[in-house]
Amino acid sequence: MNPAPNALSALPVWIRRTAAATALVTLTFLKTSNLNFDSKLYRMKDFNAKTARAILAPWVKPRM
Repeated sequence: MNPAPNALSALPVWIRRTAAATALVTLTFLKTSNLNFDSKLYRMKDFNAKTARAILAPWVKPRM
């Protein structure tokens, strides 16, 4: 039982679980709240993705 090594495998399990739970709660909140501001959220999607990639860049291997 040896999963493929990646950036997340170096982190303790509780950190991974906490991060996953936090992401799930955040995404659920964004989807269920502020329904009148959907267009704003859609415009923010690319910005959020770029920001996340920039923050995670030191730990994530670049795609080939």
